[in-house]
Amino acid sequence: MAWLTGFLIFLATVIVMEGVAYVAHRWVMHGPGWFLHASHHRPRTGNWEANDLYAVIFAIPSITLIFGGVNLGWGAWTIWMGAGIAAYGAIYFGFHDVIVHKRLNHRYVPRSNYMKRIVQAPQPRLTPPKIKVIEGVAKITA
Repeated sequence: MAWLTGFLIFLATVIVMEGVAYVAHRWVMHGPGWFLHASHHRPRTGNWEANDLYAVIFAIPSITLIFGGVNLGWGAWTIWMGAGIAAYGAIYFGFHDVIVHKRLNHRYVPRSNYMKRIVQAPQPRLTPPKIKVIEGVAKITA
């Protein structure tokens, strides 16, 4: 496979992962995966929260694709795609966990209006959501 083709697969995967992450957050984490994600909407009391297991869960496709491409002959495209998923995970960790939630100590102070909005956007959501039971089903309300 040509290097340029592989890089385009990598880049497309990183871009598509933003949509995958949105869908997973909206309909999985705030749906059947709430039992893990709820910890992300409460103040953290230690270094870890149950929501961190999603990083492990979402790493499985990346590891599988890279392993299959390197060791099982699945094709070079799977290596590039697996690397794209891993790159998205690293970018997400850097922005979301490090910059927004300050999971690691740093001195970064957002100066541009754009970065200030990105850093401040999740803050109101981190208050526990109101849960109303309607006909035996828990519904998250604003």
